[in-house]
Amino acid sequence: MACHGVKGDARNNNAVDLSMTRLDSLGIATTVLNGRNTMPPFKDAISNEDLSSIIVYVKTLRGNGP
Repeated sequence: MACHGVKGDARNNNAVDLSMTRLDSLGIATTVLNGRNTMPPFKDAISNEDLSSIIVYVKTLRGNGP
């Protein structure tokens, strides 16, 4: 939330607007786990359950649901 904000559109620290992402579940997971551009990797910081929740949440931010 620090970079993307609650609605995914905060764009702090040059974060992408998550409401505009078209990544599929695998793309979201890969980005969260390995990082991308200025986003750091979180593979050592989150559980598989949390990762699944993040994927669902990011998909809801773009307005067409999971």
